[in-house]
Parts: sequence; C-alpha cells; structure tokens
Amino acid sequence: MLAGCKIYGMESSFDKFVSMIRPFQPLWNSAKVTCIAVGNPRERKSVTTRIVLREEGLPKGQPYRKITWLEPIPQVLIAEVDFSKDNANRTIFTAIEKYYVDLETDTTVDRVLLRWPLSEAVVTRVSGFSWGNPIRHDIPYPRTQFGEKRTCVALEGVGDHLYTVISDQLCLEISAKLLENPPHFDGIDDLYETLLPGIRHGASDQRVVQVVYPLPFDMEQTKDGRLALRAPRVAAEGQMGVVFNFKPVRRATTVQVGQEGAQPASDGIATEWLLEVPWQPGAEFGKASLFYAGEKVSSIDLRRWPGAGTLRAALDSYFDPGHNLLQEALFGKSEKDTKGGKAQDVFEMAVVRLMNLLGVPLVWYGKGALGRRSDAAGLVDKSEKRIVVLAECTLEKPEEKFSPLKERTQQLFEWLGGEAEILPVLFTQSDPPATVFDLAFDHGVALVGRNELNTLFAMLSATTREEDALRFLIRMNSRVVGVYTRLDGS
Repeated sequence: MLAGCKIYGMESSFDKFVSMIRPFQPLWNSAKVTCIAVGNPRERKSVTTRIVLREEGLPKGQPYRKITWLEPIPQVLIAEVDFSKDNANRTIFTAIEKYYVDLETDTTVDRVLLRWPLSEAVVTRVSGFSWGNPIRHDIPYPRTQFGEKRTCVALEGVGDHLYTVISDQLCLEISAKLLENPPHFDGIDDLYETLLPGIRHGASDQRVVQVVYPLPFDMEQTKDGRLALRAPRVAAEGQMGVVFNFKPVRRATTVQVGQEGAQPASDGIATEWLLEVPWQPGAEFGKASLFYAGEKVSSIDLRRWPGAGTLRAALDSYFDPGHNLLQEALFGKSEKDTKGGKAQDVFEMAVVRLMNLLGVPLVWYGKGALGRRSDAAGLVDKSEKRIVVLAECTLEKPEEKFSPLKERTQQLFEWLGGEAEILPVLFTQSDPPATVFDLAFDHGVALVGRNELNTLFAMLSATTREEDALRFLIRMNSRVVGVYTRLDGS
C-alpha cells in the first residue's frame, strides 16, 4: 500500500497524493504506465508519461504485463506496461520522489527519466520539471483530460517544452514509422488519442507526467428510473451511502448501501446494486451524490420521468412518448406539404409547443389573426420584469424576415405602452452561417437556427429551471442580455 513520506518536516508531493486517496487505497490493484521516451535504454528522457491506478489486478505471481512495446526508430520507445500493486507502489514512489520510472521487459529494464542533468560540469543544473499539487477532478472533466469516465484524483507535473526533447523532424520520422508498422497508428496524433487521450503534444506544449486514480465507482440512472451502482467487491461494508436532493421541493434523504440487494458483477471484481429512487412529493428532478468512507465520490442528475426533466415535459410525453413527433416537426422535412399539413404551419406549431413546454407561454397566431402580424407571441410575467417573446418562424432564408420583425417589435412596444420589454426571436429549420447571425444582431433579433433548436429540444429531458429557455433566447442577442439580468436579479 502506498505510504507517504516527509522531507525536512514538509509534505512531499507523494505524501499529498497518498493523503488524498487514502480512503480509497484498498480499492486499486494494479497500475498502467504509458510512456513515450527518447534516448538510450538506461537513460531515456520522458516526452510524456501517465500512470493510472486500476481496479483490475494481475494474475497472482505476475509482477508486470507488457501491453505495448514499440521502438519505431532507434532510441524512441512507446510503451504500455501493467504493474501489480506491489510493483506499482514502488514505481509511483520513484516517479514522484526520484523522478524516474523503470519499465521492465523479460530481459531488460528501461529507465525513463522525468528530469535529468543538463550539463556534467554543472551537476546541480537539471532540466525543468516540477510536480504540482494533487487535484480532484469531477465528471465530466476527466473524460476530456484523461480519457476516463470516473471522478479522478490526479497529480500532474510539467517540464520543458516538447521541442527541447523531440524535434519536429523526429516527430515526422516517428509518424511515418507508426503508420508503416503494426498496429499502424495514423501518426503521432492518433497515437496520443489512442494511448494518452487529453494530453496536448504540440512542439510548444510542455512535457507532462501524470499519476491518475479514477475512483472505482460507477453510478447512473437506468431507463426505468432506478439508480444503478457499481463498486469494488472489497469495498468495506457500511462505508457507502447515497444522498438524494430533490427539487423544486428542496428535500433531502440518505440511503445507506449494504449487502441488501447486492449482486456480483460479471467481471467478478465488483458488486452491483439497483436502487429505487425515494422520490418525495412535489419533486420533479433531483441529484444523487455517492459517498464512500465519508468522502464524496460523484454526483449525477436524476429525472423523475423517463426522457422528461419536468412535470410539464412528462405530461407531453404521455401524448408523444420521447417527444418523437415534436422532434420530427421541428427538424423534419422542409417540403411545402407534409402528412400533417403545410410544413410551415407544422413548424410554427411545433415551435409554439416546444416553448410552452419550456415555460415560455407562446400563443400561435398563424390562424385567426390580422395580417402582417408575427406567427406567435407570449408574455413572461415576472414581478421584476415583463417580457413579451415575439416569435417569427421560417423554414429557410431567415434574413428576409429580420426587417419586418424589427418593425413589428417597435409597433408592439408602442401598442403596449411600454409596459413590457419585447424580445424578437426568429426560429428557422435551416442552419444559418455566421454572417446571417451578425445580420440578426444588427436588427436586434435573436436568431434560433437548427443547432439552437437542438439545444432547446434537449432541455425537455434536462433538469432545468423554466427560466433557462428564456435565458437562452436572450443570450442569442447581446443587446438584450441585460433584460434577463434584471429579471432574475443576478
């Protein structure tokens, strides 16, 4: 087991890392070392090194397992090696405290230096490298930074720029050989994306060394609304619990996770649970936070109804499961006629329905209204501010609608005697270029194209406040951002 050390009464980087992962120490069983290095085998220089603590162990009596060992050109090593826990303890210690990693094969040991002397004449002068402090990274950050889907505790060190150890010409030679020989990586970019996701590797980027511990717990909400948990089989009894917070009622409850309902996972190294979410009266959505040994592991958002983040969206899903028909009307065929009638009318009604579901009460005026009026409008009546959303819908060529919508905005403002702010919004099924968005800003119009419609549609299944849709519409036009600031008091 990893154990800390003190240097002149001060905590070392190793000691800080050990302290942060202490509650989870018994739960890891091996470590994967991935390394790109250059130089002679006994004194290679690290270009990039990552050590990841793993839940899975190696077969008993096996000290290491070589996964990848490539030498595309002389004095260049690309390696992935799994170490048993005993050997991994030593490897992590020497990496953090001694600045080197030993990679074993059946016949040799390659030493990879994380920092090294720059001159034999001045032995105290070494290459730039230093460790930072260990940091906990909550989901979703680890996915982009480490290629991990779990909460991670990570210690990172940085050194000199990459061009000081690996030249552009050497990178070109390595890329060519990687493509030519098995497993045929498509150059260095593909190598990093596959073996070291999340690490930048441009010439001006710094050398990076990471020690990463993805906490070995998984939690997700199933399609039928239950909470699925996965934890290592050796997790101590009585050490795991889930705190549920519910909104908008603002109530919380705690559930202890023990042997009741536990089932062995198919891999034999973990235990799984399926828990019923203890929804409270008045709750529409919530959050589940998993704790182990008094330490928070991760949190996820909960939906009370499948595919619906609010009671309003749940009501809609009763008539249109998954909101599939609404989605088809919003993003479907743009021909003049569809099975549901004229495509323009279908699109207008779909926009009105979507905005109502998101708490913006639009009324459709496509029929039974005077000519030369907008397609829809609705008043968001808050005590702090009244806002009228004036909506126009078009399948394509939104730029042709900006001037008329601007005029109608002024007319409506005067008609209402200035008693409400007017927010003009133009919805379109098309995907306008940036120049059209610029033109919309010039006219004071919030333009909602295909991509923005996708964002609004996704809010149906998200646990959002009703104001989020209005906030989004206002943010589409910087000229009216201040209106929303006054609305919610922030």
